[in-house]
Amino acid sequence: MKTKLLLMFLIVNLSSIYSQKTNTTKLRSTEIDTLTVAQTMFDDQNFVMAFPYLSQLQKNHPEENLFKYMTGICSLFNIDTYEQGLSLLLEVYESNKKAENIEFYIALAYNYNTNFDDAIVMVNKYLNKKHISNAQRREAEKLKMFCEEGKILTLEHDGGKLDDYIRLSLASEE
Repeated sequence: MKTKLLLMFLIVNLSSIYSQKTNTTKLRSTEIDTLTVAQTMFDDQNFVMAFPYLSQLQKNHPEENLFKYMTGICSLFNIDTYEQGLSLLLEVYESNKKAENIEFYIALAYNYNTNFDDAIVMVNKYLNKKHISNAQRREAEKLKMFCEEGKILTLEHDGGKLDDYIRLSLASEE
């Protein structure tokens, strides 16, 4: 009985919070327990701790957008998984453009992957929404500023070698 109540609670909360359709009847009881733990960590913004649990759930249920969404967000907090986070969030965005703050998280993922132009496009989409709070607007504007600065600070790949820079550095010291 407790499991059924917990399952109903999760279904109602997860579907309304993230605007994702999740078929939790496919989950085993151990996966429901894992989801409960991961959801608690995610809600407490312990994204690094939630990542392995959500990643495993996402691998076991690759068609579930909720798991892609949550794993994608958690991926943004580990430098080794930035690309994975971007691809998962883009998959969610293709199927559900109304997922909560999806444009912001995609912009953040683009920023982390040094794709600043696409990040700015997504931040602008997010800023054009009417129903974001002042705090969310400030965070998005700050992200946009970081992207614009990143475009300036990121050097073009010139094919130079380290020896070239050392030689130039020594020449400038003389």
